Amino acid sequence: MPRLATLFLLLVLCPLTLLAPGCGSSNPRQMQSISVNPATADSQTIPNGEVQFTATGNFNKPPLTETPVAVAWAVSDSTIAAIDSSGVAQCVAGASGKATITGSLTVEPLNGQMGSKLTGTAQLTCP
Repeated sequence: MPRLATLFLLLVLCPLTLLAPGCGSSNPRQMQSISVNPATADSQTIPNGEVQFTATGNFNKPPLTETPVAVAWAVSDSTIAAIDSSGVAQCVAGASGKATITGSLTVEPLNGQMGSKLTGTAQLTCP
């Protein structure tokens, strides 16, 4: 009976998570990097001066990309631009210059490895 119970658990639980040991995948799909799109943006060419940035996860196994990926957004210089939690950036009124937009995500550790922080960047030019 214990063998039957183990087989049942593997059949039921393995489809839910391929990261668990013994569930048929010793080498799961893992995110390796993040790309931010658009890579460059000029607020003068975007309606309302707002730019929607999105993050794409780049993986080691197919499907190789996934969009959107939920990331934490940040801007390098808050005197030039601001970005909200959904990735919408806007230049500060009267400011001009370039700001780096960063999307970051901490990847959970797999197979006893340490987790890592992945980041992707883009450039926003303000008038």
